[in-house]
Amino acid sequence: MQTHSELLRLSDARRRLPAPSMRTEIRQAARVSCEEMAATLGVHKSTIFAWEAGATPQGRYIVAYVELLEELRAVVEGAGDAPASR
Repeated sequence: MQTHSELLRLSDARRRLPAPSMRTEIRQAARVSCEEMAATLGVHKSTIFAWEAGATPQGRYIVAYVELLEELRAVVEGAGDAPASR
């Protein structure tokens, strides 16, 4: 049985889940492979392909996936602010 806070967290993650095309765009912009993302989330790379094709992650995976995508997006967006390395 889910707790109240778990249900709210799942609902929030579903709301924040980017459109499928954005999921792929974020991962590719961060230069992360499907294999790397899958290993980080503990799923098979075919699952990442499915999510990027429009499938909705279920249970705890949606929360982890959304948080990872948001962190990758922040890294990509912040990369333009970083000074060039020499």
